[in-house]
Amino acid sequence: MKPLFLDEVDDAKLLQAVPANGKHNLEIIKHQSEILEQYAKYRNVLRRPLRGTPPIASGLKKALHAKYAEGRGGSGAFSFIEHRAERCQLRSCPYCGRGGLGTMGHYLPKGHFSWFSVYSWDLVPFC
Repeated sequence: MKPLFLDEVDDAKLLQAVPANGKHNLEIIKHQSEILEQYAKYRNVLRRPLRGTPPIASGLKKALHAKYAEGRGGSGAFSFIEHRAERCQLRSCPYCGRGGLGTMGHYLPKGHFSWFSVYSWDLVPFC
């Protein structure tokens, strides 16, 4: 895989900016320290699959997936996701090397690693 050079995102600050209203927001706020703990583990293993990633509560998984969808739509605390996809300077896919990028996706599949649904280190452009 080719190296990525993307804008730095302060993920902890984004989690703190989640408003304290709405079902999904409250779920994320309630589990903020756990989410940040998982982010730190992710960075420490340099993006290899994580051993010992704890199961995620159903409500939190839904909340993080909803926030990802909101961010992909360009709104909310995680709007960086859509902006990153639009501003990406890469001309070829970091996975396969083919020209052109089509979307933003997850390095670790969000269905299995839902902790990282809105984590900037796990979001990469690809074809």
